[in-house]
Amino acid sequence: MNFEELNDYELVEMARQSVDASEVIYTKYQPLVGKIAKTIFKNNKRSGVEMKDLIQEGNIGLSHAVKYYNPNRDNLFFTYARVCIKKAMISYVIGINRQKHKFLNTSISMEEIDNNEEFNSIDKILKDDSSNPINILVDKESTIRTYELLQAKLTDFEQMVLDLRDYGLNYKEISEILDRDEKAIDNAIQRIRNKAKNLKQ
Repeated sequence: MNFEELNDYELVEMARQSVDASEVIYTKYQPLVGKIAKTIFKNNKRSGVEMKDLIQEGNIGLSHAVKYYNPNRDNLFFTYARVCIKKAMISYVIGINRQKHKFLNTSISMEEIDNNEEFNSIDKILKDDSSNPINILVDKESTIRTYELLQAKLTDFEQMVLDLRDYGLNYKEISEILDRDEKAIDNAIQRIRNKAKNLKQ
C-alpha cells in the first residue's frame, strides 16, 4: 500500500497499526516540528534548551496527536498535531526553567552580551534620540490589533496557511501538510494579502 497517497485522516488511522504509515506521517510533519522548535529555541536561548531536545519533544507531541486524535471531536489533524507538538516543547522548556540550577542556565557572559543582537538593538534604541518609546509601543499595539482583525476575516484553511507561513514553511511543505496543491496555497496567500490590505484602507 502506498501510504503517501492517503489523506491525514486515513494516514493517522493506519499509523496506529502500521510502522510504515507512522514513518510517512512523521516524515510529513517534520518540517512543522522543526519550525516550531526553531521558534521556541530562538525565544529561549538562555534557558539551557537544546534544539535536538526540542525536536525530540515535538516528536513525542506528534506521537500523542497520532494516538489520541479523534476526527469526530477534534478539528483537522494538522490543527490538533500543531497544538500537541507546541505543548510538548513548551512543557519541556518550563521543566528546564524549573530546575534548581536555573541561575547557571540563564547566566550570560559579558562577551555574549556584546555579540547578542537583541541586547545591541535595545542599546541602539536607548542611544537613538529619534526612537520614541511611546511610538514604538503604539506601532506594536497597532500591529497586534491588525493581526487580530485579520484572523477574524480568514477562513480555517487561510488561517492554517498563515500559521504555517509564520513558522517559515515554504509552499511545497505547506501543500504536503494540508494535502492541497501548491496553487491552492498560493491562492490562499493572495487572499490573505488582499484581506490585510483592505484592513489598512
